[in-house]
Amino acid sequence: MNEDTFNWSNFYEEFATTLLKYKNDRENLLSKIKSVYKEIGMKLPKIENNGEIFDIDPFTVFGLFNKGINDGNRKSI
Repeated sequence: MNEDTFNWSNFYEEFATTLLKYKNDRENLLSKIKSVYKEIGMKLPKIENNGEIFDIDPFTVFGLFNKGINDGNRKSI
């Protein structure tokens, strides 16, 4: 099997480790997520019924760039 097939796994591992820094500071994590989407000109996906996000967990963070978007947008995020 070609090692390049799973080259994304290093990114996911590093990203998960970085997310640990925010386990007790989810407000700051959410602020950073909003800033990233604003900076790249993408609309933050709707997570809550009313459209406002007050809290976010790590699984949802991973979902933001894995579900329903194209590779170009995923790379931008």
